[in-house]
Amino acid sequence: MTKEEFHRSALEVRQRTAEAAARSGRKAEDISILAVTKFVRGEALVWARDEGFLDFGENYVQHLLEKKDNFPEIRWHLIGHLQRNKVKSVVGKVYLVQSLDSLPLLRTLETVCEKEDEKIRALIQINIGREAQKSGVMPEDYPALRDAVLESRYVDLAGLMTVPPAGESEENKKRFDKMLGMSLELRRLKPDASVLSMGMTHDFEDAVEHGSNMIRIGTALFGARPAFKGGVPNGEVQ
Repeated sequence: MTKEEFHRSALEVRQRTAEAAARSGRKAEDISILAVTKFVRGEALVWARDEGFLDFGENYVQHLLEKKDNFPEIRWHLIGHLQRNKVKSVVGKVYLVQSLDSLPLLRTLETVCEKEDEKIRALIQINIGREAQKSGVMPEDYPALRDAVLESRYVDLAGLMTVPPAGESEENKKRFDKMLGMSLELRRLKPDASVLSMGMTHDFEDAVEHGSNMIRIGTALFGARPAFKGGVPNGEVQ
């Protein structure tokens, strides 16, 4: 991908986002676009920053920390599963953890934050499609986790996140609606817990039309990226 190609991709994503926002009675500026930089290297990160993207998302703690040192002005989001043994590495280093999904992880975050005298912002990840292979708290277990986070001294609940099943467009619209209902209920309990992170390259317009105010966009911005394992390309990321 060239810089000019990235510029065109960024314009298209923003235009499609604005149109979807308008269809839901909102403005483009109501929707945050998180640039997913998984497996993105070098100058493409600079292009994204220079195009005005200030929120970057990474799936892996190690990759986030490697990039953060070179882009301290960026708000870094961890969007992948956070293992409890990696918590110490992210406290004080990330703008938002989007994948809080269990009481044990919450307790570990609290313990490390207390020791480091830090607070951390987080989204609760909901497994709205009830997929065994995906992270996220099941909907019926969400209220207990929500209430525990609301009582936390160190973890600031900023909202909700979900990754619905791929290829189920019509069913996912219903799932997005359910997530919006859960988000509105949360906002009644904590008005500033207003982030609703849902929607990726293949479904972000549906997500915006059904209430999302943060979308996570990788392929539509950067194109298909080579997956790296140990520094060696390993296929394409869609």
